[in-house]
Amino acid sequence: MTATISRRLVLAWGVLAGAAVTAVAQPLDWKGKFSNSSYLHGALVLPEEQFSAKTTEDAAQTVLREVAGKPFATVDIYPAEQFPPVHYMLFSHIGYEWWRRLFPEYPRFSAARVVVIKGNAVFEYSDLKNGVTRKVLRGADPLVLTTPRGSLTLLSFTFRRTALAAAKGLEPESLEVFAETREPLELSTGITFLEEVHRQIPISEIVFFVRNDLWFLDISGFPIEYPFRERTKPPTKEEFLASTTLLCGTDVFNHANSCTALRGH
Repeated sequence: MTATISRRLVLAWGVLAGAAVTAVAQPLDWKGKFSNSSYLHGALVLPEEQFSAKTTEDAAQTVLREVAGKPFATVDIYPAEQFPPVHYMLFSHIGYEWWRRLFPEYPRFSAARVVVIKGNAVFEYSDLKNGVTRKVLRGADPLVLTTPRGSLTLLSFTFRRTALAAAKGLEPESLEVFAETREPLELSTGITFLEEVHRQIPISEIVFFVRNDLWFLDISGFPIEYPFRERTKPPTKEEFLASTTLLCGTDVFNHANSCTALRGH
């Protein structure tokens, strides 16, 4: 398994992992964005009074024009007053009790994003008053993948800087992908899902997490409450401890995909 278990203190999402922050303008000013021929990730900030479904979708459309030809792009959009976002777990293995105490202290926040995968694009928007909006901007919904072992929905992407690789001129990013499925969480299913994610996203180092719900409570880099779904009741401690998260990755030596079932994660 690629370097996953030693993760502790991290910076959340592509934004805090080093992606650029820029005020939305016409055209967008991508100072310091992380981009190559295969992917782009970054963040945009809108003034609070301008942050709406319409203005963020307009920004998303501009992003689409600027990422034309890239197989993968993910751009987060925040109101300026809520940036940098603080609604993400910074540590793994904190335990249910600590997470449950944090949950009411971090109310649902406003955010938007555009995700592009192989020419398909989706826009998502969430605010405190109007709930969640999702709109496919191009092609089919890129977050819904179908495999021989069933379908899955991609939820969140966390980029990690890998300094050693960058110093050697190799790909300077690794990517953590969080997903939800209704399928039973068998190890073989997780491997099939990971293979499909690799087919869709052109990043060599991918660590993949999948659950039957949205509650990745004990894994850093995922929101304390996922913003792009309508609010649901969090699990009880008993429900959480009885649940499973599949953690999947590719061995750096033999390049074989494998999964581990984590209980209560």
